[in-house]
Amino acid sequence: MQDNYTCGLQRHKRNTSDNIRLKEQTEMSKWKYILLFVVLCCISCNNNTSCRVTNDIALKIGFYSETTDSLGTTTVLSKAIDSITIQGIGSDSILYNNAKSVSSVSLPLHNTLNTTSYAMTVNGVQDTLVVNHQNNDLFVSLECGCFTYHTIESVTETARFFDSIAFIEYEIGRTQTENIQLFWH
Repeated sequence: MQDNYTCGLQRHKRNTSDNIRLKEQTEMSKWKYILLFVVLCCISCNNNTSCRVTNDIALKIGFYSETTDSLGTTTVLSKAIDSITIQGIGSDSILYNNAKSVSSVSLPLHNTLNTTSYAMTVNGVQDTLVVNHQNNDLFVSLECGCFTYHTIESVTETARFFDSIAFIEYEIGRTQTENIQLFWH
């Protein structure tokens, strides 16, 4: 009888330690599931910064001057404009408001129209820049959607301040490549 009682105590002790281990395993399993849930939530939140970078598609214009020395050698120099204000015509937003020492600007183009015009005041002189362009939609991804890239067809200005226009890159996309060079005295 004593053996049966001892066996019963050992069985009871074993069951208690098994219950403690089972509780510990259950607690560990809960934490594993909670950790897995948190990790999956963090992964599923798509904070895709490449979409924001891709979305920055603008016409890049640099300002230059050209000088010819007595030997006939022509030198092209990047020039900073003392003061420039640029506003999209047909838009109430001012893109550059009396900006100082500007040697280049980035201007957005219309996504739905094929012509974008800007009123520019350069060092107190009013000028108008008209850009004719094609709009090309490109599907990037489900997260980013569709973006509009542009191809420059022509650029005209009222010739009040700038002497000439040089085309460097007709395709306007995600690159930081300068598209147009405007030359002035």
